[in-house]
Amino acid sequence: MPSVVSAKFEDLVAIGLGVLIGDDPNLELVAEGVPHDDIEAAIERHSPSVALLNFGTLRAPAQVYQLHQAYPNTRIVVLA
Repeated sequence: MPSVVSAKFEDLVAIGLGVLIGDDPNLELVAEGVPHDDIEAAIERHSPSVALLNFGTLRAPAQVYQLHQAYPNTRIVVLA
């Protein structure tokens, strides 16, 4: 079953993502509302299939590439 780590998002987006992922029996939400500074530790701890990132909290777009290099088995999805 694919697992998902979700970064911290604005309330409405966070609720929507939680419902969509939580209601899908084929997905497992292993961490949600993770502050951007803790996302790397969450990926390290949970080894998710997918990491959902909030574009507004990235310090630079290059962080996506850095995460991809560090965790090549985790698919990085950036929501803007």
